[in-house]
Amino acid sequence: MEWLMEQPINIQLELINNHLDMIKMVVNSLLEQEVENLAGMRYSRGNPYRRWGVNPGSIRVGAQKIPCQVPRVQHRDTKEFSPLEMYERLRELPEQSQEMVHSILCGLSMRDYGKVTDQLTDSFGMSPASLSHEVKQRMMETVEVFQNRHFEDDIYIGLLIDGKHLGDEQMMVVLGITENGQKKVLSVTQSHTEHAQPCIDMLQDLVNRGLSYQSGLLIVIDGGKGIRKAVDVVFGNKAFVQRCRWHKRENVLSYLNENDKEAYKRKIQNAYQEDDYDQAKAALDKIGNELKVKNIKAYYSLQEGLEETLTLQKLKVNELFSRSFGTTNCIESLNSQITKYTRNVKRWMNSEQRFRWVISAFIEAEKSMKKIQNAKKIPQLTEAMKKKLTFAPETKPKISTNN
Repeated sequence: MEWLMEQPINIQLELINNHLDMIKMVVNSLLEQEVENLAGMRYSRGNPYRRWGVNPGSIRVGAQKIPCQVPRVQHRDTKEFSPLEMYERLRELPEQSQEMVHSILCGLSMRDYGKVTDQLTDSFGMSPASLSHEVKQRMMETVEVFQNRHFEDDIYIGLLIDGKHLGDEQMMVVLGITENGQKKVLSVTQSHTEHAQPCIDMLQDLVNRGLSYQSGLLIVIDGGKGIRKAVDVVFGNKAFVQRCRWHKRENVLSYLNENDKEAYKRKIQNAYQEDDYDQAKAALDKIGNELKVKNIKAYYSLQEGLEETLTLQKLKVNELFSRSFGTTNCIESLNSQITKYTRNVKRWMNSEQRFRWVISAFIEAEKSMKKIQNAKKIPQLTEAMKKKLTFAPETKPKISTNN
């Protein structure tokens, strides 16, 4: 390495451009060393083994197969051929196929990936068909690991639940927030709509895999009735439901004419910025009285689930966590990443394909997810939930957590 760094820049670049040829030279050198240990130098006598031609072979470097010539050595007395230990060790090097999956998720099509590898050297085994099979296998392994995750090692203080449409189907997603503020994708399930039963099964599965909620969970949803019912069924009164304020605002504005939208957008936003529950509620009631005159449907839209849009105020943590838990923006941002990672999928053919791509994309996106804002203040949120639970009557979940 020191010798390489001392060379002129044009030589360094040339070596990089031909790095696979360099790898082949190193491999051949390593194999030759072992042959010399067994059979001695070429044409030498008196060794128990002798050289006996070569066989074609290959090793894998990253996601590519590199061809090499594997020397054969034969025992002079028994006539048996001895496998080379070094060749077996080289074949057992990590494949690093996940790097290939990463490249494809980031936008490089499988056919383009093959073109890139063809330019490097005389590597082989990278046709679009074989690459497609390889990627599918790696993604299926990722799905299996994801679906068998357990959650006993982390304490979760919040969940965000939302749906992502792919073709004519919807993938329900649960994003968990740990006590350290870290975001982790916990579950993905396929459902044509946000019906209660698929959501119940999804949340129950999380509990069965170790998700603890006895100290309270702050759960952010967009207002879907199926999700809301599922939260009640699985978590009972241990769930503090925060309705997404962005969805609430947009639903109200959808009933108003263009001249009124901007003014009421500001009014609703200002109301939710009030950290005191009584002040926020009074501001929203005032807006409701105005809407009752302008558009009764807008008024009804505002009133529906209004109390649950003020959960952060009730917990007295709105100032700290309105950005992180006041809306489903965290999970909406995650869903937008999935759109980027799956843009090369031209046609959604079956459920297995959806899970394979979506979960692989979620795992890729999870690597770059940052902690929520004010993560260091999370103990204040957990304390507020515990305090509320202390004075609240016990409401047990409506299904067993031991199923």
